[in-house]
Amino acid sequence: MKNKTNNTKNRYLKYLFVTLLFLSALSGCSSSIGNNTAKDSNLKVMYLDVGQGDSILIESGEDAMLIDAGEVEEGDKVVSILEKEHINELKYIIGTHPHSDHIGGLEKVIKSCDTDEIFLSNVAYSSKTYDNLCKLIKKKDIKKTLPAAGNTYTLGDASFTFVTPLDKDYGDNINNYSLGIRLINGKNSFLFTGDLEEDAEKDLVASKREIEADVLKVNHHGSSTSSCLEFLRAVDPVYAIISVGKGNTYGHPAAATLANLEEEDIQTYRTDVAGTIIITSDGKNLSFKTEGKQESEAADKNNQVVYITEKGTKYHRAGCQYLKGNYRSLSLKKAKEEGYEPCSICKPDPNIK
Repeated sequence: MKNKTNNTKNRYLKYLFVTLLFLSALSGCSSSIGNNTAKDSNLKVMYLDVGQGDSILIESGEDAMLIDAGEVEEGDKVVSILEKEHINELKYIIGTHPHSDHIGGLEKVIKSCDTDEIFLSNVAYSSKTYDNLCKLIKKKDIKKTLPAAGNTYTLGDASFTFVTPLDKDYGDNINNYSLGIRLINGKNSFLFTGDLEEDAEKDLVASKREIEADVLKVNHHGSSTSSCLEFLRAVDPVYAIISVGKGNTYGHPAAATLANLEEEDIQTYRTDVAGTIIITSDGKNLSFKTEGKQESEAADKNNQVVYITEKGTKYHRAGCQYLKGNYRSLSLKKAKEEGYEPCSICKPDPNIK
C-alpha cells in the first residue's frame, strides 16, 4: 500500500490539476495528465452510461473486452457503442454475476458481435434473463469459463488477473459471488469487482491478493452495503468511478459511501452526472474524457445530491457530522422547493458563497 502520509500533498495537487482537466472534458473535449496525449494511449476503458447498471468496454491494441452490459433494454445502446468503436469481435466478455442490471444486455451483444470466450460466476441462479443468456451461449458455441482467482489473461498489450471468486459461502447474496479483475497496463492499474458487498470486500482484503489500483469501479453502484473503509484503503485508488442511474429508487450512491470516498481523498466521478466516462492509459499517464450529458453549471448545481435527516430541517453534504440516524437523498433543487435550509457547518449549497 502506498504511504498516504508522504503522498498527501502531491496527490492533492494532482487532484486539483486533474479536476480542472476533467471539468473541461465535460464539454466534450479530451484532457490528459502528463506529457502524452490521449491519441498516444494504447488502452481505453469506457465506463458506459447504462443507467442503473454496469457496463465497461475495454480496448487494447486490436483486442476488446466487455464487462457486463446493463439491463436488457440497454443492450441496443451497448451494441451501438460497439459499432461506433468499430468493434465486431470481443476477445472476452465478463458477466460479473447473474443479476439483470449486469447481464441483461449481453444477449443482444452476443447476437450482434462475435465472442471468443465468456467468463461467468459459478453460482446457482435462475431467471428468465440469465437462463436465456446461457442458452444463447451454448447455441453459439461460445467458450464458457468459470474462472478461478489468479487466472491471468492478455488483452492487447494489457493483462488482467481474476481476484475473485473467493470460494466462500455467501448464501443467497449473489452480489458477493461477483467476478472481479485487476487490469494492468504498464504502470497503470484498474480494479473491477462487480457488486461485491462488505463481507466479500473484507474477505478479499484478507486473501492478500493484489488489489491496489489507480482507478476503482465502485462496487454495487455506491450502495451503503459496499465500499467499506478497509477495502478502500487496501485498493488505495486515486480515482473512483460510480456507475449509477440518475434518480434511481435505491438511493445510490449512498451518503455513507460518498463520505468514505471523501475521507480517503479519492476523486470520484459518476455516470449519472457525467455520462459515459472514458479513461485512456499509455502505461504511465491517465487521460479523462466524457460523452453524453451536457448540462450547464447551474443545472449541475441544482442536480447536486444532498441529504436530509428524518426529522431535520436542513440539508447536508455526504459525511456531515450532523447527518446521523435515518436520512434520505434528494436533489438540491428539490430540497429548496420543500423548504429546507442549508447546513451552516457542511455548507452544501454551491450557490452560496
